[in-house]
Amino acid sequence: MPAIASFRNSLQRFLPGDRCKRRLPQRPPGSVLFIRTDRIGDQVIFGGVLDRLRTAWPQTRIILAASPELKPLYRSCPCVDQFIELGSGREDRERIYAEVNRCAPEWIINPMVGRTMLSDRIVRYCHAKVRLGLSVSVPEAAHERSGEFDPYYTHLLRIGDYTPWFSEYEANRRLLRHLGVETADYGPRIWTSPADVDFARSVYEKNGFNPAQTVVFFCGASSHERSHSELSRYVARQARERDWFVLALGVRDDAVAHECPEPSLSSRWGNLCGQTTLQQTAEIMRLSGLVIGVDSGPMHLAWAVGARTVLCSNGEYFGRFQYRTGNLHAVCKPMACYYCRGNCIHPEPYCLTQIPYAAFERAVEGALTGGNSSAMLYISEPESGTQPQTLAPIQTLIGGELPDGFALMRV
Repeated sequence: MPAIASFRNSLQRFLPGDRCKRRLPQRPPGSVLFIRTDRIGDQVIFGGVLDRLRTAWPQTRIILAASPELKPLYRSCPCVDQFIELGSGREDRERIYAEVNRCAPEWIINPMVGRTMLSDRIVRYCHAKVRLGLSVSVPEAAHERSGEFDPYYTHLLRIGDYTPWFSEYEANRRLLRHLGVETADYGPRIWTSPADVDFARSVYEKNGFNPAQTVVFFCGASSHERSHSELSRYVARQARERDWFVLALGVRDDAVAHECPEPSLSSRWGNLCGQTTLQQTAEIMRLSGLVIGVDSGPMHLAWAVGARTVLCSNGEYFGRFQYRTGNLHAVCKPMACYYCRGNCIHPEPYCLTQIPYAAFERAVEGALTGGNSSAMLYISEPESGTQPQTLAPIQTLIGGELPDGFALMRV
């Protein structure tokens, strides 16, 4: 099957000019396959696309190909009619090609800014009338052979020139507009059930926590560059001063990092790491007074349910994945090595672990006060004696070149 599909698509390779000039069919497709090989946070961002498409294309059969561990994320989702589990092995690829071809989608869309080898191979080996992908000048996000696969797309949508803080949310908005879909209320999306709501309420009741006085907190992420184990001490200090309850959330391996650092707070501190699903986590956040965490999947869940958030941001992909609304209060420590794409050159991610407490405290105060129309970014002024190489990005950020949607607050 893959060889036949490959031969068929080889006969339909297109020149760059052809792909740019060809228009998408005006009639919505009878079926469309989306390929997502990325992580939880990316899926939550993309959830808003699925939500808008279901409204705009009510008769279209929507198929999603994604990692099997993400299937539970769509348990209560009314927008996905079929889920195809991805895998990285050769046998997995043969199965994936066969499943996709059995579905016979009219359109295949690879909506990821950073196309992967697997997503490009699915487009190549699986036939569809329309094969749409994104084109953006982002060398770090593309695999080294991506150019070889461009001709197998019938349409390549150029969504703009890449900048260090190019927004993933804006990329999705441009994709929706290209598909002729309204984007006014587009945003991150998570689907939960009444059972998830009941579970969240029971967590607060069993612990005796007032939701309005409870802070949900997480400091772990899927990579070392985005994790901040010492953040628990910042949260504990604020909890003591503000009389907070704290609920720590994360995967089971994060449990130790989320333990209460102050014995006097133990009765007001709950550690639920490894004990909640993604949907339950989202509903716990929805009920809370504030969410504090790092730039990871749970933060996107918080934005999806409209929670007020304090984000301790590192420099890995600064600004690219942040949902810029008035509920976001981001605090950072700019360094010369910002936008490292996860290739940290230091023993630890100093851009995250050395965020001054004063800046963090100011972000918390701003989040609790609220009333902002745009996302807030809190940056501490450089201390005297700061090494010159650490000043360049501070000058860049404070000099007016902030990511769109942010307002600056000097601390």
